[in-house]
Amino acid sequence: MRLITGLLTAIIVFSACKQTRTPVVLTAMVPQDTADKMIGSYLNSINFTANDTDLQSLSLDADAFRAYLNDPTIGNQVARFEISLAHTLDYINSGHGGQYAGYNAEALTVVVVGLDDAGNKLYYPGGLSVNNASHCPPSCGESDGEATQLDKNETEP
Repeated sequence: MRLITGLLTAIIVFSACKQTRTPVVLTAMVPQDTADKMIGSYLNSINFTANDTDLQSLSLDADAFRAYLNDPTIGNQVARFEISLAHTLDYINSGHGGQYAGYNAEALTVVVVGLDDAGNKLYYPGGLSVNNASHCPPSCGESDGEATQLDKNETEP
């Protein structure tokens, strides 16, 4: 979840960097200790230390968002991103389309599409949305070990 929080912060910052957009409003962000508390609460709710199947976080490639925001046909129109929970194609294609998956990390992903100020979807050229999320578990971060699990002492309520 820390990766998602970082990604969402990066998206907000990148959105604010467009010349036609107003500067980012800091009230749209939360301090790191608040993010850690929110993430820790969720992780504790799924008993993450003893659970390796429930979704803990998703990470997305920042270059996909840079390309989205720098595209000359839509980039300056993107006011925000819609992040939708979705089933993975593997889950759907294995006969589970439309079936409840709980928090199953192998079954869940996100699909991200830009929105203009009126809420209209702005797909990347070719009708593309951002996906290719890496989910944790099993990919729980490389830079600091099990990054999405936070330091175990940070997740205490």
